[in-house]
Amino acid sequence: MARHHRGHTATDRHDVQDGSQTTQTETDAHVLAYKSGIGVKKLAEQFGLHRSTVGKHLQKRGIDTRETKLSPAHVQEAAELYEQGWSLARLEEKYGVDDGTVRARLLEVGVVMRPRRDGEPWAS
Repeated sequence: MARHHRGHTATDRHDVQDGSQTTQTETDAHVLAYKSGIGVKKLAEQFGLHRSTVGKHLQKRGIDTRETKLSPAHVQEAAELYEQGWSLARLEEKYGVDDGTVRARLLEVGVVMRPRRDGEPWAS
């Protein structure tokens, strides 16, 4: 049987459409990390994968990655931090979720967004 990089055989690996490959063990690690509260974006950075690839692996394991990883307590805390001057990018980093997700959750709890630095209007 032909061996591939890192000592895995062709049958050990999962091929996905974007050309990346992961082992069952690597996918298991994605699942455990995600369940521990690490967001898809952070997982992708940690494993050197695109976030859509990590999402596909998790979805194949029955995990809905569209769920927000911001608990109601985190949303309240993020709202307070935003009102203290934190940027969406800084909140994204703190909570490991996309800044668009942070923005959406803040709007849901009535936070008024500051004007963008570039002067452009917020997308609806």
